[in-house]
Amino acid sequence: MRLSVRFNDKWLVIPCGEGDKSVEWLIEETMRRSETPNLRAAQNYKAVLGESGGTLRADDPIKEVLNDSDFVHISNRESPVEHALPEKIFAKRKEHEKFLELDGCSLSPTKLVELGQGKLKIKWYMG
Repeated sequence: MRLSVRFNDKWLVIPCGEGDKSVEWLIEETMRRSETPNLRAAQNYKAVLGESGGTLRADDPIKEVLNDSDFVHISNRESPVEHALPEKIFAKRKEHEKFLELDGCSLSPTKLVELGQGKLKIKWYMG
């Protein structure tokens, strides 16, 4: 599981393994990776969903509140968070989405490998 995290006007990609760690760990790991010296200040920060603006609880397991490749903002608890992402990010994200329609006859070994690598998403055929 990987998350895109915005902290101090920079975007970082944070690998989260299986997502068993807490949101508090995500905040601390983001601060560590951005070379923020005072990790004790992590308790003064909050994590907010990038698309909806919902605040995440520090003790929640990552896998229960976030999906792979979600966007998260981390900011000081007193600071308002501009949760709307720039249109360029969403446009780029959607531009790269490719789908494989499962219709009972189009799944090849190559397509299966691409699914496993995350290059394709499944689209169910309802016909």
